[in-house]
Amino acid sequence: MASQPVHTIILDIGRTLLPFSFDPIREQLAPCRAAAQTLIDRIEIGSMDAAEFQAAMCALTGVAADAFPAWWNSIFGAAAQHLVPPAWIRELRRHYRLGLLSNTNALHFVHLERLYPLLAGFDFRILSFQVGAEKPHEAIYAAAEEQAQCAPAHILYFDDIPEFVAAAQRRGWQAEVFTGAPALLAALQARGVECSAGLAGD
Repeated sequence: MASQPVHTIILDIGRTLLPFSFDPIREQLAPCRAAAQTLIDRIEIGSMDAAEFQAAMCALTGVAADAFPAWWNSIFGAAAQHLVPPAWIRELRRHYRLGLLSNTNALHFVHLERLYPLLAGFDFRILSFQVGAEKPHEAIYAAAEEQAQCAPAHILYFDDIPEFVAAAQRRGWQAEVFTGAPALLAALQARGVECSAGLAGD
């Protein structure tokens, strides 16, 4: 069956719009991985504030409080790196409603807003710490649907995690696993997304 016309395009952030790696913080997390993950799960659904999270993580890892913000945000690197060309995002927004859907926390997102001014240009942002739910929980997808301003069948979504893509597909979204900019462009072109032919030359 042919796909429905695309009205809204939603993108994941990490490893879709921009890269990240846990390598810079892996050594300090290794001895306390389970306890740290519990704290991370809490801050990513907004059930723990940033100051409480920082204090608990510093106690677990031995990272000094004044060094914590730089350590915690080091997973994103020192300079902006784009997995999808910013020019593509700007052009798509001229023709479509554009949204972000991400499992993240307040500390990381404030940092990313500074490092990637392009994030401010999206029409809406559905973030787990604000919604109180992480992908693949239905609540976060429902929140995105409220902002999409179209039926689920007219949403096109890209995420690097197959489980999260499958959850979107179960809700009737058109959803693709992100594997790189060339595959994203091919998916846009296959669906007749306006302006996608022009993106190929950027």
